[in-house]
Amino acid sequence: MSNTTETIADLLLQTGKAHHTAFFDVDGDDPDWPLWYAEYLLQRLPPLLDRALTVSELTHLMIESDRRYRAEEPDSPWHSYYAQFIVNQYLEPGTNQSGIPLTSIDVPALTASQMIEVDRAMIDDYQINLTQMMENAGRNLAHLARLRFLDKDPRGKNVVVLAGSGGNGGGALAAARRLANYGAHVLVVTTRTAESFQGVPAQQLQILQKMGVPVYQEDRLKVVDGGLQLIIDGMIGYSLRGAPLGSAANLIRWANNQDVQILALDIPSGVDGTTGLAHDPSIAATATMTLALPKTGLLKNELAQTVGELYVADISVPPALYAEPELNLKVGPIFARSDIIRLR
Repeated sequence: MSNTTETIADLLLQTGKAHHTAFFDVDGDDPDWPLWYAEYLLQRLPPLLDRALTVSELTHLMIESDRRYRAEEPDSPWHSYYAQFIVNQYLEPGTNQSGIPLTSIDVPALTASQMIEVDRAMIDDYQINLTQMMENAGRNLAHLARLRFLDKDPRGKNVVVLAGSGGNGGGALAAARRLANYGAHVLVVTTRTAESFQGVPAQQLQILQKMGVPVYQEDRLKVVDGGLQLIIDGMIGYSLRGAPLGSAANLIRWANNQDVQILALDIPSGVDGTTGLAHDPSIAATATMTLALPKTGLLKNELAQTVGELYVADISVPPALYAEPELNLKVGPIFARSDIIRLR
């Protein structure tokens, strides 16, 4: 353990003792402990990392550290594990598999109704059409898949893309095309027949078919014979209404039963993006790449294990659009340094 890691571990242990003292009457029990830790660490941890951190970022850092600790090394000293995780995120190159560190940028969140307004304004007011947005989503999703899950080289890697017939599916299909172009062995499974696709998603599907990328439905999943490196979930986005049914539900259960990492587009299928309610079934994602801004439900602490690592990708929404009266949000150039930023 490096000197910096040891120092951070000691600071975390000090934080834990201070928290237990503050909640001595209830034996340290505090459901909001990540926020308490974040506020305690706000002036103490950033100097060790040589970077500014917000309370929100520190809160998510504590949640993610705890989630991984419980899943990976629950018998080890918690403060040492947390410290190594923090150092991996900010100081040690090569240990953060995506290469995208947690951001200190203050990023607002959107409800589903607000995202509908963003999409409307993009098309109607700014003349940025759905094809452009879908291409941006697909390019960023394929790039994140390459960085985080495919060892920065998709050639020869096996990827299954689960796609619905709406905008979420269209973005996943655009990513499938790019991954195939990168040399991955891509297999697409759709929740509906090809004839059910319309508009831009139909165009994306037709391109894949012309490229010779295999496109199946649920009943052909038997062609998947192990050896998968990644499943991409692009079945249901923020338009979810109630629990998934039919093919979508069956594909969610199939994906969750595979011993394969899952990358979800915008929102894990089955999750309400506004409330954070995870229906039965819902995708249990290793990582989620949401679009434009995070959806409010994705930031719920209780959803951390369902969402996994949380990234936000640029689809070229003008900051001025967010400032319009219908949204009244202040959003700066959050993608100034990267088309993808990481929140958790």
